[in-house]
Amino acid sequence: MPSSLSRFLRDERLSFQNAGVESPDLSAELLLASSLGLDRPGLLRLALLEPDHPLEEAAMKRYAALRERRLAGEPMAYILGGKEFYGRLFRVTPDALIPRPETELLVDAALEHLAGRPPGRFADLGTGSGCIAITLALELGPEWRGLALDFSAPALRLALENARALGAANLAFILGDYTCPPLRPASLDLLVANPPYISEGEYAALDHGVRAFEPVTALVAGPEGTEQLLGLLALGAEALRPAGLLLLELGQSQGQSLLEAASAQPAWSESRILRDLTGRDRLLLARRGQSESLLFSRSKGRMTDLEVLPVLDEEAKESAPDVSGPTAEPDPVAVADLEASPALPDVEDAPPEQDEGHARLLEVRFRRNGGVYLFRADREKVAVGDKVMVETEQGASLAEVVSVRADNGKDLEIRPIKGLAGDEDLSLAEENRNLASESRLFCRQRIRERNLDMKLVDVEVFHDRSKMIFYFTAPGRVDFRDLVKDLVQEYHIRIELRQIGVRHEVQMIGALGNCGMACCCRRYLRRFAPVTIKMAKEQNLFLNPAKLSGICGRLLCCLANEQENYEDFHRNSPKLGKKYQTGQGVMKVIRANLFRQSIVVLTEVGEEREFMLEAWSLLNPVRLESKSEQQQPRPHARKGGGGAGRTNSRSAPEKLTGGRPEAVETLADLQEQENDPDLFPDAPPEEKPDGSIFGLPGRYAKK
Repeated sequence: MPSSLSRFLRDERLSFQNAGVESPDLSAELLLASSLGLDRPGLLRLALLEPDHPLEEAAMKRYAALRERRLAGEPMAYILGGKEFYGRLFRVTPDALIPRPETELLVDAALEHLAGRPPGRFADLGTGSGCIAITLALELGPEWRGLALDFSAPALRLALENARALGAANLAFILGDYTCPPLRPASLDLLVANPPYISEGEYAALDHGVRAFEPVTALVAGPEGTEQLLGLLALGAEALRPAGLLLLELGQSQGQSLLEAASAQPAWSESRILRDLTGRDRLLLARRGQSESLLFSRSKGRMTDLEVLPVLDEEAKESAPDVSGPTAEPDPVAVADLEASPALPDVEDAPPEQDEGHARLLEVRFRRNGGVYLFRADREKVAVGDKVMVETEQGASLAEVVSVRADNGKDLEIRPIKGLAGDEDLSLAEENRNLASESRLFCRQRIRERNLDMKLVDVEVFHDRSKMIFYFTAPGRVDFRDLVKDLVQEYHIRIELRQIGVRHEVQMIGALGNCGMACCCRRYLRRFAPVTIKMAKEQNLFLNPAKLSGICGRLLCCLANEQENYEDFHRNSPKLGKKYQTGQGVMKVIRANLFRQSIVVLTEVGEEREFMLEAWSLLNPVRLESKSEQQQPRPHARKGGGGAGRTNSRSAPEKLTGGRPEAVETLADLQEQENDPDLFPDAPPEEKPDGSIFGLPGRYAKK
């Protein structure tokens, strides 16, 4: 038992200082104040007025526990459970980053540039604890409506708790990938984000307290650190209204590259870097141009990876009805255009509750960009967005429900779910995501040290941690036995290295296409369909490899979006370049227009005439065969397809070294791809995907 309060406080300050703890005096005072149930000014006042104040044993036990956590390097905000931001106290946990004082500059810049503007809508992508979104909602006033989005369910629960505690009722919370959020074009007046912007090399040099306790997924963006920033820059050009404002927090060495990227996009009429009080680059400010014609158009695929946060409990819904999603009057910020996606209906479209004895079929997915698979719920009351536990051949796995429908009694072979996921399951899933991020950094370091000709793409950790799968790309086969030994020795888990193709790589990590949108394979495509040069020819596209190839170097997947319409049109229209005998003489078809449903012909006198398909059919056209067609017999079709002289692309090595492949130079390169669609079907954990798999030899598996 310490003799007095003042002496104990003095000794603890000195103890923290000798241990090398940052801000030793402040740490000792805050921890002791929390143990005694006081705030810091109250503790200092008590120590000054009553220096011999006795300290109770229970308070000392609480202090000892907090002291051990601080000496271990845990940040004070996590120990105390709160952090002040913009004059308000926010609850914080290790599920989200600790709010930093420099982030308040983002709020200051937003309020300054929105002063005097009429109420509108804003969005905070990657909201974390919700400090930015909630502060803006409270400072701008209830007339403004905002959206807070994050891919981490625990972080979004934390943001919701802070919103309820601080009274921010004009916010909608969305669970999903903020690289492709459910935002309608030209729907926002303000878009803000504090995304991951630390490179993998910089992360290794961060303070131990940051690396050991704060979520790595909210810090590290990739090898360069600007990957997320560039994606949000392109996203803002689409989501903001004319004169809308984009504010992004960035690293001190990234300002110039972001300015150059913004200058290259015609959507931005103004872009500049804002510096903090130390003179370092801190924020990118970009203002949307006034021209509506600069807006990108959305493609056929909808953003189906997002849905209204399903973790709101009944108490939260009653106390904050405006936080849980769409209201009676649809809001273009909160409504995610989910009606266009058959795989992911809106929460409002879920079927009514049924009797507990009546089974329902569930469509679930194991990963955000994974395929959808059927399971059955016998007695559980399951809704869209719930997390469920299912049994697979690889063991218990966590899945997410994307649709619910009644069982027609015909699908008797479908396996039932084990039940709804509990708090322990969700906590373990979050730990697995952090483990995957950490192991990705470790594996890349080992690849560099061993000079392996391979590129690590992603890491998957099974829910029960029975196995980890490391996905990689490589120009050929790789001898990675020593790398497997390093991974097994580090993590003591069964390791599998799986080689994937370039299309699957883009699907897993995401990228921006030529249209400025996130790639189709990342947003809505779950399985790749064959794409051929014939599609480009039938759609009257210029056969320019630079225009027809995507970010992966293969033919654009979106060529298949409208192929069915072109096939129907060409099936009902005359052949191009052929002559037809009509009631008005012989005519040669030279052009066809799908959008006008018309053709252009050349008459015998050299005049071009346009006919709608209906008018053309009234001329009773009869095709005239050319002399060559009359003399030469038609060749018999070969079994198995494929013409003479066609090059099999699998016989030639791919021209890649990881990342984006070399540019396709000639049309022949694209034609080689016609027989090599590089299909790697997505599969749940219990299935083995097709394609090139290099598994772990049994002698390297550590049980």
